[in-house]
Amino acid sequence: MLALQNGYFFQTLIVVLLAMIRNNFLLHRQILSYMMRLILKNIFLGSFLLIGFGFSIAGTNPTSTDSAAIKNSKAAAHQLQSLKETTISVSEETGYRDIYPDTWVANDALGRMMPTFSEVGPVKKDQRRVVGIFYITWHTQDHAKLKSPYAADVTKILNTDPKARLDAKHPLWTEGTYHWGEPEMGYFLSQDEYVIRKDMSMLADAGVDVLVMDVTNAVRYWDEWEVTFSTMQKMKAEGNKVPKFCFWAFNGPVI
Repeated sequence: MLALQNGYFFQTLIVVLLAMIRNNFLLHRQILSYMMRLILKNIFLGSFLLIGFGFSIAGTNPTSTDSAAIKNSKAAAHQLQSLKETTISVSEETGYRDIYPDTWVANDALGRMMPTFSEVGPVKKDQRRVVGIFYITWHTQDHAKLKSPYAADVTKILNTDPKARLDAKHPLWTEGTYHWGEPEMGYFLSQDEYVIRKDMSMLADAGVDVLVMDVTNAVRYWDEWEVTFSTMQKMKAEGNKVPKFCFWAFNGPVI
């Protein structure tokens, strides 16, 4: 709900109450139209306002010629129009809906807990801070051709035989590349849009500003990058916040 998310909820409510008091039919019709758009944004809150609006409209007299009521109603209508214009501009300026992930608390499966405000204090503004993280896209489509069940998992190999750790010729090392362990979403491929969306959502919520794409081995994952970056573009167009990205390259033309 645009009015609610940008802090204009109570201004909208005041305009509605003014209309209830003045009982002017034309303004009721304008607000009714606006409330219907709000309902499409937020069924519960919009319906609640519309119900309250309905109680007041019963006593409306569309033929009233009370000049003071008409004047005040026009002023309220102007306020409503200004409110809508301000709400839209704020929405376009921010570009996404802030769900305040920097206020969340959590702990993981190992029992590690995120620090709270009492431990770390307010946001530090003494200097610019940019948070980056490596984002690797080597899970190419050809990995779908590996043997089943999937055996390229270092954790499972070492659980089977710890001696394989120091033996490069151990028979359990059957593949050329390995996962260190099974990811939360399974052994995914880097062109999986669902996984990309999940990654970008969690990284943005964690406050990561930029992804660092590793091309230091001069291997370029054009197909994976195409899917990754186009998915990020779609997420941004949908109102989601996504990190920026850059490339870490070796000494030579790689991009």
